[in-house]
Parts: sequence; C-alpha cells; structure tokens
Amino acid sequence: MSAAVSQENCPLCEKDLKLKDTVKIREIGAKGINEASTKRGLDIFVSAGTEIHKECREKHVNKKDIELSLKRKHGEQIECVLVEGYQELQLDPLIANLTVCIVAVRFLLMKGTVSAM
Repeated sequence: MSAAVSQENCPLCEKDLKLKDTVKIREIGAKGINEASTKRGLDIFVSAGTEIHKECREKHVNKKDIELSLKRKHGEQIECVLVEGYQELQLDPLIANLTVCIVAVRFLLMKGTVSAM
C-alpha cells in the first residue's frame, strides 16, 4: 500500500478517516512513519500532507508496539507474567499466547503455587 490510497481512508488502518481524530503528517512525521513501516516489514509509505488517524500514527511509530509486532511476526512467544501478591495476569491479546498463559496458570493453580481469586 502507498500514499496513493484514497484519502477517505487512513493509510495505516485503512478505515474511514471520519471515524477518529486525524492529523496531517509533515515531512518529519512521514519519515518516522516510513521508518516504522520498514522496521515492521510493511509496505506502507506516506508523504507530507497525508492525513491519518492520530491514534494509528501513535501506535505505528511506538517502539514497544514495533517490537511486539516483530515478535508476533516471527512467532515468538510473548511473555505471560504473574504479579506476585496480586495474581494478576499481564497478557498479550494474541489468542495463541493467551492459550499458553491460561495453560500455565492452570498448571500453577493445580500445583498450588498460586491461588484463584
């Protein structure tokens, strides 16, 4: 996909621009989005003056989100963490990883390492 995509849609999510707050990208912003696209292995390139969703831009250039995206792309497992004392789960929204985390928690519950709330 390129900046030639209809400006009725956000080039990052391909949804209608009217659905969320938008920003008009300047030269430096376009450079950052294009670098993030390259890191993500995506074929999304924008130029100055392109209008995109503000939220999409923030997520697209976010370094942690890029790292998670690369881990997902390469099939790496994303960390499932039990916070001691609270038994809270910090789960990645990917169903495959969620399943791995649920199995791990069930195992810990059966073993008596943690207790159900």
